[in-house]
Amino acid sequence: INRASESFSMKVAKELGLDKSFIDMSAEEGWKLSYFIDGVTTLNYLNKEQVSQALSKLRTLHEAKVQSEFDFDVWGKIDVFKEKLRSTPKVDYPEFSQLSEQMEKLRQYVEREPVEPILPL
Repeated sequence: INRASESFSMKVAKELGLDKSFIDMSAEEGWKLSYFIDGVTTLNYLNKEQVSQALSKLRTLHEAKVQSEFDFDVWGKIDVFKEKLRSTPKVDYPEFSQLSEQMEKLRQYVEREPVEPILPL
């Protein structure tokens, strides 16, 4: 975990209004302070409304064209995560194969299209 990158990204998300829960973070000491959000859940990628909201936030971030000194290899991280899932005795993720196929199609599309790097996710 790159705490300096995380701190930078969290501050940008707050400035852009993408994360109203973030208060402060110390990259040097490794702590982060946020407001508690009651009833929060993880993104359900099968819920079209949640996906639409998430994509809207990603579009806001992308259109801000924030530059950063940090690099984040999202596809490399995804590959590591997928390998960890495959190496466990039981995957508690019934949609894993479908999502993995969709991510691979997205990867191929993104790699064909030249894009300007922006703030690491």
